[in-house]
Amino acid sequence: MADHGTVDGLYCRKYGIPFDVVVERIEKLLEKYGFRIFCVIDHRKAAAEYGLEMFPATVIIFGNPSRGTDLMKSAPLMAIDLPSKILVEDLGGTEACYNLMNYVRKRHMPEGSNKAVSDFDARIISMLDEVE
Repeated sequence: MADHGTVDGLYCRKYGIPFDVVVERIEKLLEKYGFRIFCVIDHRKAAAEYGLEMFPATVIIFGNPSRGTDLMKSAPLMAIDLPSKILVEDLGGTEACYNLMNYVRKRHMPEGSNKAVSDFDARIISMLDEVE
């Protein structure tokens, strides 16, 4: 299994349950906590459509427009990194990686901090811990 735990701006969590179960549980938890799922990209399926093989990898793109809109109004280029994303992959074990919003915020708004962004990260990390 790849170790993504040291990549700046990512929170990664390994699971001892099947890939499809992790994807399904994350989607259900996002909806339960009031997030909007904008898109689910199945990279393996897309590769197969071109006759290519790939390990299971799905990106869930989600957010909360009532929060993200204000961030993008404050820093318009932040729209390149929003909505938020979670990658679920199986490279010999299932792992989910979340693109930390605090890291994204620092990229676009380097001065100061934002409690709402920190709370958002804590909420997503807690949710990923609930999966298993």
